[in-house]
Amino acid sequence: QDWVGALIMSPYFAAPLAGGVIWMWFLDNDFGFVVKFFGVFGVDPPALLATGLWPFVSLIVAQTWHDYAYSAIIYAAAISNIPSEQYEAAAQAGANRLQRFRDVTLPRLLIPTVVILSLRTAWNVAEFSQPFALTGGGPGTRTMLLSILTYRVAFVDLNFGRAYTIGMAMILMTMSAAVVYVKAISEEENLYV
Repeated sequence: QDWVGALIMSPYFAAPLAGGVIWMWFLDNDFGFVVKFFGVFGVDPPALLATGLWPFVSLIVAQTWHDYAYSAIIYAAAISNIPSEQYEAAAQAGANRLQRFRDVTLPRLLIPTVVILSLRTAWNVAEFSQPFALTGGGPGTRTMLLSILTYRVAFVDLNFGRAYTIGMAMILMTMSAAVVYVKAISEEENLYV
């Protein structure tokens, strides 16, 4: 059981830059694992890092792979803290498994979901290394995140004033997510008082 937990957590503890390079290798059109996998079935995959919405989808998949373990820990903790008496009472009241899940489990997962979404929003606004390694903001500007744009404006275009403005916008977005997080945490504390 310990090795399963370690396996689940391993992407979260991997350096995001390394994760970006690994996913770039997986998705490469010439020698990538995904292309070879599709080739086994005779399917010609699209250029996953170059055409259409695929670069954005690839970025979402890579970021989800890196971050799912954090969410799993939060949800596991929330579920383990649900008193078994609540499930027993619902069962005695005639609730089936789906009704117990809907009426007992889901309400207890609402605040953890808000916490996860607000933290992930704040962290994803600031995310740089994995998206930069995977797509570099391209093709064109299709996956140009604010963090990559700030880097390019500051260190490629040498327009530090504009980069400062973009950075301040990122801080405001992060602070907005932080306000939601703090509100969710305070509401959760009020549930148990």
